[in-house]
Amino acid sequence: MKIPVKVPKIKLSYIWKFLRQQWPITLFLAAIAFVGVVAVYKVVFTPSVYVYAQVKVSQGFWWASTQKPALWLAQSIRPGTTEYSLTGKPNAEVVEVRNYPWLGSDQYEVYMLVKLKVTKNERTGVYNFKRNALGVGTPVDFDFSDVIVSGTVMRLSDELITNAFVEKTITVEKNFAYTWEYNAIQIGDTYFDGKDTVFEIIDKKASPTAYLTQDSRKQYPGSTDARNHVRVTAKVKGMVENGSFVYAFEQVLKSGRIVNITTNNFVFTDYMLVSIQ
Repeated sequence: MKIPVKVPKIKLSYIWKFLRQQWPITLFLAAIAFVGVVAVYKVVFTPSVYVYAQVKVSQGFWWASTQKPALWLAQSIRPGTTEYSLTGKPNAEVVEVRNYPWLGSDQYEVYMLVKLKVTKNERTGVYNFKRNALGVGTPVDFDFSDVIVSGTVMRLSDELITNAFVEKTITVEKNFAYTWEYNAIQIGDTYFDGKDTVFEIIDKKASPTAYLTQDSRKQYPGSTDARNHVRVTAKVKGMVENGSFVYAFEQVLKSGRIVNITTNNFVFTDYMLVSIQ
């Protein structure tokens, strides 16, 4: 036999009286409710806006000197890698990835082209990604499904960014190169940045020379070491920006400058660019 339980009726007048007497609690609850309503409205009714960002993988601001990504991190970022919001919708998707060895080391300069879901302040024209302002030079964080990445925005566009690569022929030289160094340079050796073959050796030449050292009395020659004057010609893909030819997004190639270029089998150390066509 069930015993009926009487539920006391709560009059609205009692509730209203309590809310008036405990006004700090009332204000606190009202603020929470307002924030909740605004959040729901933005999620449900705010139209989605998508932009494309060229991002350099790094930590912190662009001017901060931080460690470059290692090989394992560079290989973990792939086209199609996606970050999802709490509602399961895509926040960010990697469209393209390019990477270049940094000064012949085992670290890389990694550049991503990312499609972002953002909001736009119509009065200021500023984009916001995950409640943070988004612009050239700003840091940005991604919580992808299989890798966590931080970076710096290099370029921002409402439309898909197309990196217009052009091909040029360059010649680099080095004095007093070792014989093994010349032999290690292979015609046909290339570098693939994840999207394109951006460097290919098409010719090499060497002329004998010698490196002289002082003896114990600081007189020449103390010893003579056979060396080579090496000249290498290669095809390079880069972008033309403001009249300058740019390799690997940030390296401006000019005659008289030491180049930072690596192929699959060789690191060009102390090679000077002598011509670009």
